[in-house]
Order: sequence, then structure tokens, then C-alpha cells
Amino acid sequence: MKPIIILPLILSFSLCQAAEVLPSGGKLILSPEAKVIPMTGDVLLLSFMARSVQGGAGVANAKLQLPAPDFTMAGVTDPVKFGSTWERIYQTVVVNVDVPTGQGGLHFILGEQIQSIEIADISLRNYGRDFDVTKLPRRKATYEGRSPDATWRSLANGSPSPETV
Repeated sequence: MKPIIILPLILSFSLCQAAEVLPSGGKLILSPEAKVIPMTGDVLLLSFMARSVQGGAGVANAKLQLPAPDFTMAGVTDPVKFGSTWERIYQTVVVNVDVPTGQGGLHFILGEQIQSIEIADISLRNYGRDFDVTKLPRRKATYEGRSPDATWRSLANGSPSPETV
């Protein structure tokens, strides 16, 4: 099945502080010209490039949301961390409410920490209701110090760390 591109925009913006408001409000409105609007149960793939330009690792997640007055969340991604070099990020969203034409917005949630990041080359594709989400690319969740030879592991076991040997 060939996915339908819902959000064929390329957009780049920078956020200097978590509390700073972007001129666009940090959201992208789904195009009224979209051929297929997201419906309950649809599997979406969000793809974008990201990098941190100041303050260590960057972190972001995104949500598909309806407008006022209720601001109903139609789907959300898990937070993802990224470094100082451009990285392609893939995240899946399973839609939990129908999104009427021209009503949905894709909002990047950037307020987990004070950070300066750049996000570019954003696309949102709809794979439909019956698509197996495990077939989509995704980033494995990890954390610093996860590797078997991480310093904290040898210290926890009472052995000298690799740096001190």
C-alpha cells in the first residue's frame, strides 16, 4: 500500500528557549487539499530532521490535535532525543479520533527542557487503518549508559571502571 502524504510541507524553525513562542505557534495545519484526512485507527508516520544547536541533547515529541474549544488530541508520539548532527527521526501516530478536513494541527512539544534545536524536512504520511505499525521505521528508545560496558555498570559491580584500568 502506498501511503498518502497528508502534510507535504518542508518547514524549518528554531526554538531558543522552551518558553519562547514561535511566530507560527509551533504548529502545522493539515492541508484542506489533503486527499485523505486522518480517521480513527489510521496509522501515520511522522518523519523529520532534527538537531540540537545548543544545550546538549535535544528532545521533542509531536501531537496531532484538533482546534479550540476542546483541543482534542487525536494522537501523540513518544519523546525522542537527538544530538548536534542532523538526524532523521521517524515516529508513528495511531489516530484516536477523526480529524475533519483542515482542522487538525501537528504540534511539536518542545518544552521538556530549555534547548535550542532545529527541525526541518517534516512529512506526515497516512498508511490507513489496517497497516501493521511494526513495519514502519522507528527509533529504538535508549538512554545514555545503556551499553554493557558503561562506566556505571563496573562501578555498581565493585570493579574498576574501564577509564581507571
